[in-house]
Amino acid sequence: MNKLKSLREHLLTKHDGWSIDPKHLVTTVNGGEIISAPEGENLNYEWKFNANILILKFSGDANQLFFWVLRWLSVNQPNHDEKAFEFDTDFINDQSTDIALVVPLSQIIVVDSTAEGFVLLPDGEPDMKTELLPAENWTLNTNDAAMMQWVNGGG
Repeated sequence: MNKLKSLREHLLTKHDGWSIDPKHLVTTVNGGEIISAPEGENLNYEWKFNANILILKFSGDANQLFFWVLRWLSVNQPNHDEKAFEFDTDFINDQSTDIALVVPLSQIIVVDSTAEGFVLLPDGEPDMKTELLPAENWTLNTNDAAMMQWVNGGG
């Protein structure tokens, strides 16, 4: 659900003169499913779900809202369908509307097997617990040929 949290945080950020009160933003999920390989060594799997975003008493420009959702999608869900999301509106009065968005999202979970067990990481998101170790010497090989080498801290 990292993408849903990220989208929510993005919507709560002030954009071009409008903002959303956190009390007026409701996020839920429906239509969720897990996609996995039926057999074999690949333990990775994928979440697919609809993010339901309900914005109550929105007084900004809907075009601005839609633009910023599309900007978020271009970075966080670049393979989204041409039909990026659906929406419904309910006009409350001359100054505000309730806007409901349905945004299809997916998230691949990469599963690595280690001596201690399994590590599950959302694809494209760093493992914040990773500890970098200094390397005195290393070589990058492709097709059994050295492409790059690092020796004693110099390249």
